[in-house]
Amino acid sequence: MSATCGKIIQINIGPAQPAPSIEERGLRKSKRRVWADPRHDFAAIPDADTGASNDRGDDMQYDTSQRPQGGRRRRGLRFLPFVLFAVIALIVLRDRVPFVADWMEKTLQPNEWRARQACLQAALDSAGVPDFARVVARGNIDHTRNGFYVSEVVVGEMGETGEEVRFRFSCYLDAAGGVVKTHQDR
Repeated sequence: MSATCGKIIQINIGPAQPAPSIEERGLRKSKRRVWADPRHDFAAIPDADTGASNDRGDDMQYDTSQRPQGGRRRRGLRFLPFVLFAVIALIVLRDRVPFVADWMEKTLQPNEWRARQACLQAALDSAGVPDFARVVARGNIDHTRNGFYVSEVVVGEMGETGEEVRFRFSCYLDAAGGVVKTHQDR
């Protein structure tokens, strides 16, 4: 029986019929299904008790023996770009920011850092007016047989008329960081 209104609308009134099963609709492809999504690296198999399965995966049991072995390695690689960025940033900051260069030398090469600090202190003490002296360039450090040689240290100090006067300073240090000999070019 059908009824129509002003528009063409058909309403079927009759006995209710059960919905067709998955097998009847032809939606079931196989009893074993492997998910292709890379986030789910496991296989879904039907329930062992009933043998039933549906497309939503409600009754699925997961077979973890199908999991690939390289999963842990891939998880560790996701941090690689951040580590590379941090290393490059430290290298750039070491060249541009004296505090970062000092911190890296203190952390990675403590003996060289102590020798450089002793030489810088000796350079500041040798200035004509030590209260108004500053280190302009930290210099280069080289290894000798029994210690270190720090060269090309540039110190700026207040001159007679108030302008900055710069001079070069170098020093030899023993292995313990004690100053052995100094030299300055004014």
